[in-house]
Order: sequence, then C-alpha cells, then structure tokens
Amino acid sequence: MIGVTGLRRAAPLALAIAAAVLLAGSAAWLWRLDTLRGGYRARLSDVAAAIGTATQSPPPKFDRLASEIAGLAAERDTRTRERDSARTAVAQQTASIRALEAEGRRLAAIGEQNRAVAASLIEERSSWIARARAAEGRTERLTCERELEEVNAALDVLYRAGF
Repeated sequence: MIGVTGLRRAAPLALAIAAAVLLAGSAAWLWRLDTLRGGYRARLSDVAAAIGTATQSPPPKFDRLASEIAGLAAERDTRTRERDSARTAVAQQTASIRALEAEGRRLAAIGEQNRAVAASLIEERSSWIARARAAEGRTERLTCERELEEVNAALDVLYRAGF
C-alpha cells in the first residue's frame, strides 16, 4: 500500500498526467473543429464561386449566400416553368403542323380527283363539240336540201302554171 507520503508524491504526477491527457484531448478536438471549419469554408467558397459564375457577378459574401441560393432557386423555378410552357407550345405547334399536313394530303387527294373529273369533262366537252360541228354540217346540208326541194316544188308549180 502506498502511504500518505507516496500519495503526496503521486498526486501531482497523476494530476500532471490528467492535465496532459485533457490538454491533448482538447487540442485534438480543437484541431478537428478547425479542420471541419476549414472544410466548410472551402465548400462555401466553392458554392459562392459557383453562384458568382452562374449569376455572372462577383461571388457573394458568406452572410448573403443563403439569400443568393434562394434567389437562384426561384430563378430556376421560373426558368423551369418557362421551359415547360415552351415545350407545351412546341407540342401544340407540332400537332397543328401535323394536322395541317394531313389536311393538305386530304385536299391534295380531293384535288387529284377533281383534276381527273375535269379531264374527263374536258374530254366529254371536246366530244360534244365535235358532235355539234358534225351536226351543224348535217343541219346545213339538210337545210340546203330542203330549200332545194322547196325551190323545185315552186318551180314545178310555176312550170305547171305555164311559166
């Protein structure tokens, strides 16, 4: 067993060892905090630099960083809505163009049918014109023959009458 004298000698040594352990633990804890703080500062500096690049302005101070991030988030949301709106407009325009294309094809088919009908009617008209010209010649011939018969009949009447 250690006596009072040994305890008096060991107590300062134990206190010194305990103080050294506390000092080493505190130093390690402070070093860890400083390392973490340095890591956070480096990351925040990177974020600030990225915000400065995105906004094309100098990087914001650390105290304005949260409001800058909120502003960028709001800007992103606005741009996302605008993009979605533009995509909707493009989709509507694409659908409209496709509908117009289909309508154009349908009307082209109708036009082709109408051209075929028109060609048929022109051919039929030409046939009727040829028939009318042929009939016109026949009519003129028949009219002349009838007139000759009438003139011959009149001459016969005159001949019988003694002229």
